[in-house]
Amino acid sequence: MKDKTEHNLNASEHQSVSAPSSIPALLRIRWRQTANVTESFYHAFRGLFLALKEERNLQIHCAVAICSLCAGLLFNIDAVSWILLTISIGLVIAAELLNTALEILVDITVEGKFSVLARNAKDIAAAAVLCMVVVAITTGLIIFVPRALALLKVHFA
Repeated sequence: MKDKTEHNLNASEHQSVSAPSSIPALLRIRWRQTANVTESFYHAFRGLFLALKEERNLQIHCAVAICSLCAGLLFNIDAVSWILLTISIGLVIAAELLNTALEILVDITVEGKFSVLARNAKDIAAAAVLCMVVVAITTGLIIFVPRALALLKVHFA
C-alpha cells in the first residue's frame, strides 16, 4: 500500500516555488494565467492522468464507475437514471481529485513533520469523499437493485 505522504513526483515538480523569481525565465510570463484554453485543458488532463497513475483510490473509483456504466448499458436504464449515475460518478471522482490535491498540499506544508492539524485536514477531506461514495452507492442501489430483482424474478419464475 502506498504511503499517502509519499507522492511520486519528479524532482523538478516537487521543488517548492516561493516567489515568481524562482520560476524559470521562459515560464515567468505565464505565472498567473495560462496562455490559452488549450493549455488549460493540457494541465487539467495532465493532473487527471497523474492522479490516475499514482492514486490507488482513484483507480478503484474509476473501475467501479466503468462497471456501473456497463451495468447501465446491460439494464438499459432510462435517461433520468443515466443522469443520476453520471452525476454520482463525476462527483465521486471530483471529490477524490480534490482530496488528493489537498493531501499533496498538506504534505508540502508540513515538510514530513507530524501535525495533528494536517492529519485532521486529511481525515476531513477523506470523509468528504466517503460521504460522496455513500451517496453514489445509494444511487446505484436505487437504480440497479429493482432491475436486478426483476431480471431474477423473470429468470427463475
